[in-house]
Order: sequence, then structure tokens, then C-alpha cells
Amino acid sequence: MNRYWHFPLALFGLLAALVLVAYGSSPVRLSEVRGWYAPEGAPVEFRWTGNRLVVPLTPRSVPIDLRLTLGSTRWPGRAAPRVALLADTQPLLAFDAPERPTDYQVTVPPGTRALVLLSSVDQSPFDGRYLGVQVFAIDARAQGFGARAVLEIAAALFAVAVLALARRLR
Repeated sequence: MNRYWHFPLALFGLLAALVLVAYGSSPVRLSEVRGWYAPEGAPVEFRWTGNRLVVPLTPRSVPIDLRLTLGSTRWPGRAAPRVALLADTQPLLAFDAPERPTDYQVTVPPGTRALVLLSSVDQSPFDGRYLGVQVFAIDARAQGFGARAVLEIAAALFAVAVLALARRLR
């Protein structure tokens, strides 16, 4: 018996782990978000939005569950901002932003490239910026693995099986 039988198994394990890590990571690309100001706040950090926040997503072949924590500090004369959430251009949810941080959960359809948050804005009496809502957190998870991930895992398994068979026939 070949004493290197464990090599194909280890290779398959590595490939499967890489696929799981790639597809298990958050589809939100935070470094590419457009439409918010620099982080503020201590001890709880948040970012103010303008009238339009675009959160790029890595498209998946399955729905994506998103969780946003939003709030809106009031000042004299400021009404609750009106917020609309869209999956690309498809409306998902509309509401008046609460003063205290509140979690919102939405599910975007497969293939969505961006979550868009539209908000009414008011000029801050403190620094003159036009502010929408405060974003305390954005998190996302795909609902399982799509067809592409399953195909990649199957291809890795097939490659390892062919390699093992070729070694055995030698």
C-alpha cells in the first residue's frame, strides 16, 4: 500500500476549507461603502449617512440576510428621518428612523449587488453637515451555499478521486 495515501485526502480537505471560508465570509464589502461620514462616537461607534448610502455586496446565488443597526439623534426642530431600504433598485422596507439604535433585518434576493439606504436629511446645527441616520452596525450572511459553491466542492472531490485512482493504478 502506498504510504502517501493521505496526501489526496489532505488536498481535498484544504480545498474544501478554502471554499467554505470564501463562501462563509460576509458578502458586505465595508471598505467600498459610499455615502457615509467618518466614524464618530465613544464608547459606541457609529457613522452618519447623507441622503444615500450604498453598501456593495458580493453577489450570491442564494438570498442574503442583512442586519443593520440604525438610529437618529434628534435636535430641536428635527423630525424622525424617513428611511427606505432597497436591494439594488427593488424596494424592501420603509420606516421612520427611531432615536435609539434599533436592529432591522432584511433579506435581499439572489444576485443583489448593493443594499441602498435612502434617507431624508437635515442640516446639523453643530457642524453644518446634512445628516440622515446613524449606522451602528451592518452584518450579512448568505442563506447557505449556492450552486457555484456546491459545484466547486464537487470538482475538488472529483479531482482528488482521480488523483487517488491514478496513484493506485501505478
